[in-house]
Amino acid sequence: MAETLPEWAIRGELILNCNCTVFCPCVVSLGRHPPTEGYCQAWAGVRIDAGHHGGTDLSGLAVGLLMDIPGNMGRGNWKVGAYIDEAASAEAFEALVRIGGRLACSGCWWASSSAPNAPPCASRPRAGPAG
Repeated sequence: MAETLPEWAIRGELILNCNCTVFCPCVVSLGRHPPTEGYCQAWAGVRIDAGHHGGTDLSGLAVGLLMDIPGNMGRGNWKVGAYIDEAASAEAFEALVRIGGRLACSGCWWASSSAPNAPPCASRPRAGPAG
């Protein structure tokens, strides 16, 4: 059974780059079009100006991502590495890991922070949707 996320929202700035030959067709098509090279290797940065996950405030945090996607984004099986802002509380860290892992339908989700009280590295296998 799929994990149910509490209500969440993020508003901020996204910067993204990938290995496609032309502007990323995956983003433009919301994941329906395959990457131009047949696979996607990308990095992204997210600055969260305002956000929450249930009752956990995510405002003011930043997340860096490295992604390896073996084909069409919508098919899942992503490998994602995330660096989560050291200012994140343990609850905010876990919330961002849950949001990111669900959105990516990842085959692997890894997150790290250098904050002194950060939870240990979260490494969670995730099965992508069938197909």
